[in-house]
Amino acid sequence: MTSIERTRRTYTVRPRVRRSVTWLLSLALAGCGESLCQNALRYEAPSSDGRYKAVAFTRDCGATTAYSTQVSILPIGDHLVNESGNVYVQSRDQAVTLRWLAANHLEVGHHVDSTPIRAEPRFGTVTVSFTAVSAAQPGVAADAPQAARR
Repeated sequence: MTSIERTRRTYTVRPRVRRSVTWLLSLALAGCGESLCQNALRYEAPSSDGRYKAVAFTRDCGATTAYSTQVSILPIGDHLVNESGNVYVQSRDQAVTLRWLAANHLEVGHHVDSTPIRAEPRFGTVTVSFTAVSAAQPGVAADAPQAARR
């Protein structure tokens, strides 16, 4: 055997080792998604019939991403969980307003300069509309029913 032949060796990884490494990498990467993010509730507004509430919150997913303002519609008894907004997500941390126009119609007011990443027109039986305003004041809209303010 020549010296060249001795240096060229083929190494094979046993199937069991390969499966174990693949499984461990998959497990590690699965933990890198939503768990790095945290939600901070800003305010909420219940619908007039008391079935739903709209919640506005700030989402922080770590040092490599900017904070974002998001909105979810939840059943009135549910709490905000560590998930992305289900009806509205904007790329910057800017104020939004929440106003129920009817028991099944939510209006989300956002700053004219915000960049929506997600704007869902419906959530179940609730219609969602979006209004761009020049200076969105955070919270529940001023003409919302007093019971909606929080």
